[in-house]
Amino acid sequence: MKELKRRLVSLLLIVAAIAATRTCWQSTRGEWRRLNSRSLYTTISLTARADTATLSRVSAEIDAFFADYTKHFQNDGPFDMKIFSAKAGEEVALDSVECALLAYATRAWELTDGAIHPGVGNLIREWGLVWGGTPRVPSDGVLEAEREELKRLPYELDAERCSVRVLREGLHVALGAFSKGWAIDRAAEKIERAGIRDYLLEVGGDLRCGGKNPKESAWRLGVKDPRRPDTLATVLELGDGLPCAMASSGGYEKFFVDSATGEKHHHILDPRTARSARGTLGATAIAKNACDADLLATWLYVAGPEKAAEVVSKIPGSSAYVVPESGEPFFLHPETH
Repeated sequence: MKELKRRLVSLLLIVAAIAATRTCWQSTRGEWRRLNSRSLYTTISLTARADTATLSRVSAEIDAFFADYTKHFQNDGPFDMKIFSAKAGEEVALDSVECALLAYATRAWELTDGAIHPGVGNLIREWGLVWGGTPRVPSDGVLEAEREELKRLPYELDAERCSVRVLREGLHVALGAFSKGWAIDRAAEKIERAGIRDYLLEVGGDLRCGGKNPKESAWRLGVKDPRRPDTLATVLELGDGLPCAMASSGGYEKFFVDSATGEKHHHILDPRTARSARGTLGATAIAKNACDADLLATWLYVAGPEKAAEVVSKIPGSSAYVVPESGEPFFLHPETH
């Protein structure tokens, strides 16, 4: 009897899980559906106005793409590229995804004047900020050496030949500043090619949307308050019928406290100081695509609130909501969306 009850409970849980991952409701211009899954080290939710067959096919394509995409990264940290087991001076052939990612990383490093650095992966490891690692504060000597390394790019990319020459022994290329957004954009291309105009794709808190929401208006999305993470700080309106994306960056969820000094250290490192970025509690960016929104949110967080307006001006059509460590939250160019 106990075994029968156990199996019955398990069956009910499975049925409940299936019900939770497939939701359907009606609006004035057709039927909406939501599919949930898990990939890219996080949860994925696709809400769209589409028939069951189309949405299921597109969702399967996205899941397959994300599964293949994660193979380009190491297992101890999200979006840390695997390709650089080469020795310094060695040339490595890249596939099309790796080449596209490194090309964007190189442009991001130039655009941000080094605030976003693809070579920060080695510094992340010195801090022990990898899955299964032990967080720690590196010595002053280690931090100084990393600051010196991060004054330049640790590779030479030949985008035409899709190859890269490694300039640092044991290089770890970390692309967490934008690589989730890059993948979201590739997934959105699959959605739009399937003829789906109205949709919202959410991957671990980063979003891309198109068309209208089920109420036939622009998508309205809440922003978590970094001072009180269980509440919303504000609600932003996106797109108004045009493709649009939103991403947030903050150090209030992933951090450790140094037992010797009581100082809090989080996972978003400033390459110029080799330490956790300071001055901002949370930054949310809106841009025309998810890759730019992802990059902009991280850049805003690293640059600090005093440079926020300058940062936003570098990406046309973008806007932001910034919560500084001291002072009141503020919007930048909200009228553009």
